[in-house]
Amino acid sequence: MSSRAVQHFVAAALVGVAAFSLAGEPKELFAKFLEKPGKETYLAALKAVTEAEGYDPYSSDLDDLWPLIKEGKFQEAREKREKAMPNLLLSPRAHGLAAMAAEALDDAAKAKSEREAAAKCIEGILATGDGSPDKPYLVARVSDEYDLLRHLKKARTSQGLHHKDGKSFDVMNCADGTEVWFDITVVFDSLSKRLKGKEK
Repeated sequence: MSSRAVQHFVAAALVGVAAFSLAGEPKELFAKFLEKPGKETYLAALKAVTEAEGYDPYSSDLDDLWPLIKEGKFQEAREKREKAMPNLLLSPRAHGLAAMAAEALDDAAKAKSEREAAAKCIEGILATGDGSPDKPYLVARVSDEYDLLRHLKKARTSQGLHHKDGKSFDVMNCADGTEVWFDITVVFDSLSKRLKGKEK
């Protein structure tokens, strides 16, 4: 990919992010991740997202997007996704849905960049581990776990929450007899903080 093409791809994928000020210069971190997806760049972008003031890994943003697309409200879906930033910045599914909306709106360049961003988000998650108990994958949202399983062509049969050494893990039992581990410590801690806040 040429330097000019990379710049165009990064600029298109960052639409909707500029309005947010995240820890660690997220625009630059996300841009670096898109240019060179890997463990280091993904973790840097992940840290920026999870440390954002409005971080909510259990938000209904993704659930709200699909009905809009099914109803043909593509511009509404696009706007909804952009307003959901930074929560959906690293969500493969969010970028995939954004690509569908862009295609319907005859925005071929945006559709292409969003499809590539979705693939890179999957690549980033894969770079964080191997899904074993010792090297679990790291994600920003529980929905990312399902997206990765779909990419790996694994069918989930059950799901369990495990706590070990001060960390929280989602363990997916799959139809092929394997387990896939995800480190959701940050995700789970965010939920715990929200629940405690409601109790006050």
